[in-house]
Amino acid sequence: MYVGEEMADIFKKNPRNKFKIRMAHIIIIILSVFMLFLAFALYGFFNSPQQEQFYSTAYGELLEMIETAQIRNPNRQPQAIDHLDLTFISIADDFAIHGSPGILAWSGADHDAHVSRAEYSFHYGDGFYAFGGMRHETPQDVFSVELSNGYSFDINVIVKLFYNYEEVVFRVLGSSEYQTEFIFTIPAFYDVHIPVQLESQLQVDEFLSSRLSVFVDFMPDLHVGEDQAFLGRITAMALNFEIDYGSTEREILLPQSGIDIFPVENFSGAGFKINQDFEPVGPSVKVPPYLLQVSSGEEIKLGFITNGNALLSSEEVESFAVISMLDFQQINMSGERFLHINTNGDLNTGEHAVFTITAPDEPGFYEFSSFIVPNPTQPLRSSNFFPLDIAMRFTIEVVE
Repeated sequence: MYVGEEMADIFKKNPRNKFKIRMAHIIIIILSVFMLFLAFALYGFFNSPQQEQFYSTAYGELLEMIETAQIRNPNRQPQAIDHLDLTFISIADDFAIHGSPGILAWSGADHDAHVSRAEYSFHYGDGFYAFGGMRHETPQDVFSVELSNGYSFDINVIVKLFYNYEEVVFRVLGSSEYQTEFIFTIPAFYDVHIPVQLESQLQVDEFLSSRLSVFVDFMPDLHVGEDQAFLGRITAMALNFEIDYGSTEREILLPQSGIDIFPVENFSGAGFKINQDFEPVGPSVKVPPYLLQVSSGEEIKLGFITNGNALLSSEEVESFAVISMLDFQQINMSGERFLHINTNGDLNTGEHAVFTITAPDEPGFYEFSSFIVPNPTQPLRSSNFFPLDIAMRFTIEVVE
């Protein structure tokens, strides 16, 4: 069975649970590390000798960087998974290279069935987008995340979940331990199905609708700050989903952030950047420092720039939420758990803001990562179910 013995036991104890599990939409995120090479594919490199040579060279360089990395994060090593209800499925080598990289999603499936990917999959290439909704009875209904490793070597990944944009505790079936992250190794050319359940303290709120963000980062045991060549090459992906508990009003309410937001003229491009550029001038945007050295407990000033109205191509963006992590744990931004900011409504003008985070007291290396959610309060539809923009990950070194 797809989710193993624990799911079978759930069905036996209460047949109604089987219906609940069927109604629970399966979330699938196929996170292909080939996103780094997508731009080349779009320029006509598919099936060409140049493409094959590029892949071979890029693979070799990245693998060498991983194998020779000297600074490892001891707190972000892969967990043992033999006792967990994970399902590994081999994928063809030609799918990994010539398939549609990015994110796939399917929904409305029994956990012991395999849904046609052609019907529900989201592909960058053909522009088809699946609807990112799940119909649950409780926040504890089981759902699944699927990841895919298109590399020719094993990679470590970290999975994070956010409920209404706040970090949430969850467990992988097969384990009784609830935690804020799941770190494991995906073998080369394999998909993995991960059945998960959110913490029991979560309750259905008055809106009868919630948001679930799934964030996955590669190689959490490495530090970008060790080598400038890592900057932008260690990729992450995220999707935002809507959980419907039977509501007719699917919009949720979020508090507005108190930070000041400033326009950036002539910034019409999409994307999301966090750096130390506190007075940006469009359309150019600086990359972040790959290593930022700070003192223990220091208030760190950072700036972000985005064009909220360019985050989605098919509809207007009224507001966006920014969620940040330090060492893959959610961190307050200017004293707020996340930032929720209204856009300026101009496609040719970006939004810029300065915020602060607090450095840890303990000296060491910490990875900073962040993602942005357009229209975080509005219902999800096929027209606005998109992969989320991720800021470049960089390292903060805390010194005494």
